[in-house]
Amino acid sequence: MFRTSTNWFHLAAVAMVSVSFSSSVWANVSLEAASTIAEPLPKTNLGVVLDGITTTTPIDWNGFSGSENWIDFEPGFGMTSDLPVLYDGVEFDSMGTGGLNAFRADLSWDTYFDNQPGASLGKGLNDLHLSTVVKMVLPDAVGRVGLLVATSDVVSWSLEAYGTNDILLGSVDATMPAWQESVFLGLETNENVIEYIVIRELEPTVNGVTIFDDLRFEVIPEPTSLLLIGTGTLLFLRRR
Repeated sequence: MFRTSTNWFHLAAVAMVSVSFSSSVWANVSLEAASTIAEPLPKTNLGVVLDGITTTTPIDWNGFSGSENWIDFEPGFGMTSDLPVLYDGVEFDSMGTGGLNAFRADLSWDTYFDNQPGASLGKGLNDLHLSTVVKMVLPDAVGRVGLLVATSDVVSWSLEAYGTNDILLGSVDATMPAWQESVFLGLETNENVIEYIVIRELEPTVNGVTIFDDLRFEVIPEPTSLLLIGTGTLLFLRRR
């Protein structure tokens, strides 16, 4: 079901990850990424705007405002091969190989996600393909998205964010910390252009269960709105 995060602080402390951009430029960044930076820049909540170019930045579990949409797959649903599945406004489709072309969200996977403080635990979305590639189409274009993913071995995963006309906006890779322990994948952009994401199992492919939980996504303030907020704050302070 949808729920609202109780984390009211946007304090993203992003670890070193590998990020790819639609401009085909690759960079290893610590906290901020743009298509032409030589040194890592401090991450800001406002993102980066370079002459109207859409940029992507990796975020961690705490990189949301606290008002995001949050799908924890409760109460869930039984196994179905009638794909794509529409659940809580998000369309889930599987493009993997091997196993069954089906989803289920009626089992609890607490031990896979209890390594992440704040995770909802309980039920998760289980992809029954042996090699996982899952597409998640969001109800509206957003500027920030992320989720937890886990399987039965230590595996690397990628989250790819796509915009209009299937344009790849950016991607982030991460590796599970241990066997049956989840990893968080998240991205934000400087404008609300993310229409869907694709989660890929990279290596090694373990031919085991794959579970997703705590899908979170939100619309970010547009630059014009931020300018108006800043202007209003200055006027208020001046009057005081």
